[in-house]
Amino acid sequence: MLTKLALAISLATACFCVSAQSVTQDAPAQTTNAGPAKGSAAKGQHGWFWYDDPAEAGTTPPPPQPVGNTSAEPTANQPEIGSVAWIAANIDKIRNRAIDNPTKDNIELFAYVQKLMMDKSEVFANAYITDVAANPALDETSRHPVSGYANFTVNEAINENRDAALSKISKGTAIWYFFKSDCPYCQRQSGLLQKMAAKYGFDVLPISLDDRPQINGDFPDWVPDQGQGRALGVTATPTMYLVHPETKQVVFLEAGLRALPELETRVMEVAKANKWLTDQEYEKAMLGLPQKFLTTTFKPTAVKDPNNSAEVLAALRAAGMHSVQNADMGTLEDSVKAPSTPWMGKP
Repeated sequence: MLTKLALAISLATACFCVSAQSVTQDAPAQTTNAGPAKGSAAKGQHGWFWYDDPAEAGTTPPPPQPVGNTSAEPTANQPEIGSVAWIAANIDKIRNRAIDNPTKDNIELFAYVQKLMMDKSEVFANAYITDVAANPALDETSRHPVSGYANFTVNEAINENRDAALSKISKGTAIWYFFKSDCPYCQRQSGLLQKMAAKYGFDVLPISLDDRPQINGDFPDWVPDQGQGRALGVTATPTMYLVHPETKQVVFLEAGLRALPELETRVMEVAKANKWLTDQEYEKAMLGLPQKFLTTTFKPTAVKDPNNSAEVLAALRAAGMHSVQNADMGTLEDSVKAPSTPWMGKP
């Protein structure tokens, strides 16, 4: 009976891929006439198929590993205490602990960590302002002045360039102006449109959608709609299109009542989009000076190793630098054929 039981246990353990060293068919038979063997209690717990390897019985099990990191040294994956990464990882826990248990120490710890981050931000902001102000490629005040005197000068340049751009556009385009006789918005728009036409020289073709003149008498040389409005799907008034006779383009301009500056800006945007105005002319008319964007000057192919921050910085500097930030006077005198600088006290 015991032999059959041992055989059944052996087959079961083979099905579960138990090692042959852990299972023997003879082990139960050896206990038939013998008393309780050493370790019988363990056998009773694990079953009659359990076998203690004598070679391993005398070995001492390794001590259990301590739970958690008891070393005072930070691991390689932990950020440095006080760094932005450390603050970001711990500030929520520190704050929540102070809220749940508002002791003096908990509150002060949160306040100190928060102040540390604020101070780091202020130090960074001061350094950022100093470095950017010394680099004309990064100083946005060179493109968008903040002082009143500089703004006045820039606005003068913008107005002059704006007039030149709109005068140029008017020489190659005309405006189709769709209106209705009783449209109150058309009566206000027509006066602004006449001012723009007189100032820049635009030809305006007023087209009546209801075959009647405007009740305020503006644009007495109007013409009835001869299919242009229907072809373009004009349903709202006033509606304006910019027409380029040379290329036979008819481009939507505006619909609804628009202020004069808004209308002028829209004319320049349409002209730029259709290459009737160059990018440089548009930038001068909008911002006073041509703009230099890193998106057009930066060459990613110049960077051989994208993980090399020094190489990436050098490529960005080459794309954005307008001038050398610092130089030695001796180097300048050696490279430039010019007399010695008088402020150095030289003849």
